[in-house]
Amino acid sequence: MKALNESDADRISSLPDDVIQSILAFLPVKDGAKTATLSKQWRHNWGATAKLVFNGGFCQISAVEDYVLKASKLMWEIYKALLLHEGPITELVLEIPGLRPCTDMDLMMLFVSKKSVQKLTLSFYEKRALEDKISSALFTARQLSYLRLRNCEFSAPSWFLGFSKLARLDLYGVHVPSPSNFCEDFLPKCPVLQHLIFVIQGSDSRKAELVSPSLKVFESNLWNVCFKHTPFLSTLPTYLHQLKDLKLGDILLYRLSEARVLVCLIASSPNLRKLTVVVGLLN
Repeated sequence: MKALNESDADRISSLPDDVIQSILAFLPVKDGAKTATLSKQWRHNWGATAKLVFNGGFCQISAVEDYVLKASKLMWEIYKALLLHEGPITELVLEIPGLRPCTDMDLMMLFVSKKSVQKLTLSFYEKRALEDKISSALFTARQLSYLRLRNCEFSAPSWFLGFSKLARLDLYGVHVPSPSNFCEDFLPKCPVLQHLIFVIQGSDSRKAELVSPSLKVFESNLWNVCFKHTPFLSTLPTYLHQLKDLKLGDILLYRLSEARVLVCLIASSPNLRKLTVVVGLLN
């Protein structure tokens, strides 16, 4: 960012606060954080920026550096920007190439909880990130209404009480030790969850009984799912126009929730040519 001389700073400082905050919204986070050192007024303006996005342009780290050093440098640069932000943060996005889940992120997740961040995105683009479990401190952020994770291990600790305000959960390429436990134990602790994207790495042959009383949209690569309690599930992805051959097994048509899903699935597949449904029997 080009340094401001005294006359430039005075001219910009005289603008209305909402105009200054609009300008800050278009600046990279690193540059926006630097303005907080100009004066008390600028610190206030930076603190009023409610959405922070840390992406590939935030910090340039050499590709030859080892993982521990790289992660440490990235987290330190993020911390410096956050320490200059004194106001509330409603949305925090971390999408920095080279960033992986690590012990340094424990403090970051506690920061998310303390700042009452409502929307959180953590995208780890390196496949090795799947070897790392997301910090358990994330599960203390009970105020979250939107959570998006990519490439990490997702497993709620035993003391997790639930995300009472979580309305949307997007999990892309995550590793879940037990998809059945996720569907049957974790999801019921998110009582207002309406939109779930659940694309996992690996597979689990055990049948998962999906329990999510408020769920309306469900997208997943799980094939062995039983919709046990999803009374409001009514919509499916619109990209099913490519689907031509579909086989579904052990469908319990006497359950209204599963019958609704089957109808929506067919209605969302305009080019479907072959449909095979194996109907489960009442025990």
